[in-house]
Amino acid sequence: MASSSTNAFELVRQNVRIEDVIGEQLRLKPSGREFVGLCPFHDDHNPSMRVVPAKQIFYCFVCTAGGDVFKFVQRFHKMTAGESLRYLAEKYHVTLPQKLTSNPQAREARENLLLASAWAARQFRAWLAGESGAAARNYLHQRGLTATTIDTFGLGYCPDNWTALAQAAGRDRINLEHLFDAGLLKKRNDGSPFDVFRDRVIFPIIDSGDRVIAFGGRILPSEKQEDQTGPKYLNSPESVIFNKRDMLYGLNRARSAIIQSGEAILVEGYMDVIGAHQAGITNVVAALGTAFTEHHAMMLQRIARRLVLVFDTDEAGRRAADRAIQLLLAYPLDVAVMHVPGAKDPCDYCLEHGGEAFRQLVAGATDALQYKWGQLMQEFQASPGRAQKSNAVQAMMRLLVTVATNPQMDAVRRSLLEKDVAYLVGMSLDELHAAINDLSSKDVSSAASTDTTSQGGSPLKSRRIASASEKAQQWILGILLTEPALYADVMDDWALELFAPGALQSAAAALVEYLDGAAQLRACNLSEFVSLQQDAELIQLAIILQREAENIPDMRQCLLESMAYLKREGRSDNQQAIDAISAESDPNTAKVEKGVPQSLVDLLERRREDHRKSQLRRQGKV
Repeated sequence: MASSSTNAFELVRQNVRIEDVIGEQLRLKPSGREFVGLCPFHDDHNPSMRVVPAKQIFYCFVCTAGGDVFKFVQRFHKMTAGESLRYLAEKYHVTLPQKLTSNPQAREARENLLLASAWAARQFRAWLAGESGAAARNYLHQRGLTATTIDTFGLGYCPDNWTALAQAAGRDRINLEHLFDAGLLKKRNDGSPFDVFRDRVIFPIIDSGDRVIAFGGRILPSEKQEDQTGPKYLNSPESVIFNKRDMLYGLNRARSAIIQSGEAILVEGYMDVIGAHQAGITNVVAALGTAFTEHHAMMLQRIARRLVLVFDTDEAGRRAADRAIQLLLAYPLDVAVMHVPGAKDPCDYCLEHGGEAFRQLVAGATDALQYKWGQLMQEFQASPGRAQKSNAVQAMMRLLVTVATNPQMDAVRRSLLEKDVAYLVGMSLDELHAAINDLSSKDVSSAASTDTTSQGGSPLKSRRIASASEKAQQWILGILLTEPALYADVMDDWALELFAPGALQSAAAALVEYLDGAAQLRACNLSEFVSLQQDAELIQLAIILQREAENIPDMRQCLLESMAYLKREGRSDNQQAIDAISAESDPNTAKVEKGVPQSLVDLLERRREDHRKSQLRRQGKV
């Protein structure tokens, strides 16, 4: 009998479409009856993830990620199975049984931090709206933010009191240890708590699942220098629910606009994101007080085609732009750089000049390669010494090495860039190519070696041609994954010993456990089966086997014949020899060497007889 938990998952599954759920996070393109996109679970440059609406599954042929909509949500949003169920149920307005929504995992560390963070966010918002938040409200209004924007982004305030949050937690019976773990409280030497974000405007950091997972705090401006204690901005420490390099501020609100426009704008601060969104530029995000990372690049290249970097014009801003450009050249993104006129923050510019003026600046942003070239060209022309000129040339060469070794880089664009650089540094193209090859040869060899190792480890790219026995096992599993009701025809003959030890036997064990436990075989399906599995390789194997079997014309006949074949063949010490004979496309051409067991001779005779009968059936004579 199916459990209430299984029924709850099935209830939600029937009310969501996997292409909608994944399409909110990734750019998906139609491909026949399926959709394709960049896999978010590995560094994917060529779309290798497929989403299959008819089966309500996704799978990646490179990293083996796959499963149903719950598996995607669990991996993408870093949720547990229960969290993914509640997340989708809430998002798609599905009512769950009461005992499933009563938060049975409330004592687990992850759930405790989420609950504590959600409570703190509400408390900060209440303080901002109350008497103690007057100065903070005045600061936000002076910056040009409206009440609607403040509410939309959930901004708050922590009072200028060493124990305000700790006291509020005691009043609301919130465990202080959870607030310590979330980085909202710290302990004095005597063990007593004090608030970390006191007298700061609070910016909740919200993940792609719309959950508060951390906070940023900006100290309120003051005319008294002694009142300016601590850094201007302060972020929560990393925890089991928060990793800075995995997050972009505002992405939860910007994702849809980025997917629709194909363009993302990266700014430096919380206020820049909020100001731009208020002005109607909703595809803007920011890093969380850290340098732009590879994970950020991977996140954005899955949903955007163009990325515009908007950094300050000071030296720190220029260095940040240089680091981001160097990193982003390895990703299939059109990257551009823009500086706001008058050295203003994007927030101030948007609120003063409006969203359309900012949008025009973005449209005219300088291509990242041209921006870098222009910087080095100025340095080259302005530097009187040979050493400085040599440094500029070497810097450009290193940039070209990155471009030249990137397989995603357009060949025409690379060729034009090489010609421009050759003219700049006074080299011929041949000399330039020789210099690039000299710099990149070791890196190319290392990368090629790494790629070969990676590809060789893929279970899909290293699969060998299956023997007849193995193929029969694969057909049985694939057919039952496609038409689970056919299990009734073979359940009496089922035996795990018929399947080769390893992946196929593990898959067979998992499948029969699933089918035996089902209330109705006709209600079973691939999506539910993979949702119950934890082994990524087993999930991937199930998806592949089902896909290969779904086009078999007469599944029942193939299932029965495959099962009969395996029973007839059995498993023996001579399995490899048996498989070799069985794999012959025409048994009349197969030969048995002298000295082999009689069982192999008998097997060949049966194969010849089966082959003869099969030919007669095709000719309509039997």
